[in-house]
Amino acid sequence: LKSVMDLSDCLRVFSLASEFRHVAVRKEERLELARLHGRVPVPIRDDAESVPAKVNILMQLYISGVPMDGFALAADQLYVTQTAGRLWRALWEMARDRGFARPCTTLLSMARSVERRQWPTQTPLWQIPGLPADVLGRLERKEFPFLRLFDLDEQELGELVRQPAVGPLLHSALKTFPRVAVSAVCRPVDRHCLQVDVDISVKSEHERPEPFWMLVDDGAGLLLHSEPVLVKPRDDEDMVINRTCRVSLPTKGPLPAAVFVSLVSDAWLGGDYRCAVPLLDMVLPEAPPPLMPLRDVKPREGLNVVQTLAIDLVESMDDASVAVIAVPGGWNVQAVVVYALPAGRNVYVHPSEAYIRAFKTTSDIQCMSLSAFEQSTRKWQSAKGRIQWDAIVLDGVHLVGENAIVDVVLARLRMARAMG
Repeated sequence: LKSVMDLSDCLRVFSLASEFRHVAVRKEERLELARLHGRVPVPIRDDAESVPAKVNILMQLYISGVPMDGFALAADQLYVTQTAGRLWRALWEMARDRGFARPCTTLLSMARSVERRQWPTQTPLWQIPGLPADVLGRLERKEFPFLRLFDLDEQELGELVRQPAVGPLLHSALKTFPRVAVSAVCRPVDRHCLQVDVDISVKSEHERPEPFWMLVDDGAGLLLHSEPVLVKPRDDEDMVINRTCRVSLPTKGPLPAAVFVSLVSDAWLGGDYRCAVPLLDMVLPEAPPPLMPLRDVKPREGLNVVQTLAIDLVESMDDASVAVIAVPGGWNVQAVVVYALPAGRNVYVHPSEAYIRAFKTTSDIQCMSLSAFEQSTRKWQSAKGRIQWDAIVLDGVHLVGENAIVDVVLARLRMARAMG
């Protein structure tokens, strides 16, 4: 598989599968295969007497509905077609996993062609039983766009195929065909991620949910996202949103001019839709600041590296300094910082009263719970309740937003510091 493949390349990859290693070209078949080699709708590059060419011919004739002359060729065609559906689905999954956007739709289209026994270039109405073959043939010769058929009423459909009596039959058949529409909006999450909101609308008289594949590509052959979508159609006069999906796309390097969202039916030929989401005017957030370089720290005796950095920070602080130490739990930084404070009126505060019991109050350090510390700061504006500590260690500030007391205490401390 390659990132750029047309239908001829896909058929050749299919014919080279190891499942067909037991298929042989008999002498009596060579003349017939040479005749059929030039009559298939998709050109074959291999020699007519090779096994891949024979498999390719049998596959194309099966989709075209051409009966085989001779028991041997009919038996080989039966063997090829029994494996074809599984192989085309496997190739489609391989291309999807590798991010090949262009072969993806071709391979899935061939899998549906084998199941429906019709080419994607034929009118999708061949998939609906009960329609006259001569009417569908006349409709194909008209080369009338398929999607425009949904805008015609019964009389106009009958006039199009020059059989007014068939107009109601075509109109009712179009109602059973799943008609899809997709709209998408893209917004940046950060500089390396985009979020695409996709609204999917499916209209049909079928009550059962219809399976689809949602594919997002950059227009240059790279498949950015794929996921199966099961949508239940609605029989409404207007296209109503049936389902909304949210897709996150990673961004690397410059943004493409647009991303393309495709909704591909897993069962129906012609039931696909593709829309473009322009990105030319997209403004990405500013890049985050660069990470600080790692420091080569030699730990002090009896301490680890993190504790050593915390001690150095405390010792370098002056009377007006404010420092934030954020480390994972288990490093035991709190005890080292508390007992490294200079002599004076120092206080250690933690939200948990049980945690406070692990620290011993000394003449230089007073350990308090958050609730007790909050009560002691309520009269901070008065002369008697003025905050006169030399150093305050407030632990557990990650609880800001969960515990309102932390916000209140921090606000009082900031006000007290601002007022001197």
